[in-house]
Amino acid sequence: MAYQAIILADHVPIEIASLVREVIDPFLAEFRFLLTIQKPDQGSKGSLQRPLLILLLAAADGAAQLLYSGGKKATNGEKFQSFVRNNFPWELDPPDGLSIDEACQFLWEEVRCPLFHRYSLRTNQTNTSGMVQFWRVFATYEENLTQLEQLINQRPYSDPTFRRNQNRTIVWIDSFYWALRLAITRSLDTPKKATAIATWVKSGKWDPK
Repeated sequence: MAYQAIILADHVPIEIASLVREVIDPFLAEFRFLLTIQKPDQGSKGSLQRPLLILLLAAADGAAQLLYSGGKKATNGEKFQSFVRNNFPWELDPPDGLSIDEACQFLWEEVRCPLFHRYSLRTNQTNTSGMVQFWRVFATYEENLTQLEQLINQRPYSDPTFRRNQNRTIVWIDSFYWALRLAITRSLDTPKKATAIATWVKSGKWDPK
């Protein structure tokens, strides 16, 4: 079954709608395809977690840079955490064992940065998140993904996307994909937000050159 495009309201300016359709949707469509691939020597819950999470974090980071209107002075980490905090569907999918702010900080400091730069290796294994694990729900098939992409009023699985206990913090990759898609939609869900983002994108201040 085909990739389900990000839902956009009619008030979204055409230039932002084009950005989503021509840049963000194709990126996520390729990510969706990779979700269906299983490495032969790994089990259904063990395939490609790190490369999938790297791509998903890159997609979240890109959305945070473009679908943001808070001003150029914010750091990349502040933009990323602000986008996640303000747009993820926390009311449908509250983190278990950590607050929303802790989940946002954890994603940036304990997942994104180490994973991008050092394969997630750390010298200090006594940080507050404990062991960090990236899990898949099950072998993902086209029909599962279509159902996940169409969900807007409930989380796709019984477990929350982020769960922490005294030993480890878990990120469920499939659920993260669902949450990011909704976050992109929610970042543009009012005319005021969409207009502010259109002004931000037009300004070119998101480009560090």
